[in-house]
Amino acid sequence: MIVCLFLCTALKILDLIEDLEENLKTNIISSNQAIIWDSLRLSKTNNKIDGFGKLFKLH
Repeated sequence: MIVCLFLCTALKILDLIEDLEENLKTNIISSNQAIIWDSLRLSKTNNKIDGFGKLFKLH
């Protein structure tokens, strides 16, 4: 499995992740996305969220 990781928190990529994943046929994770995802999990929020990539949709 190939994953693209974007580590710069200044990049406004969150709105682009789903389109990038579809066009590049790979998983995309940004550091901001990972922080938000982890915060939601720590707060026991386990809802699936559409529109921001596979990390939020599937996990």
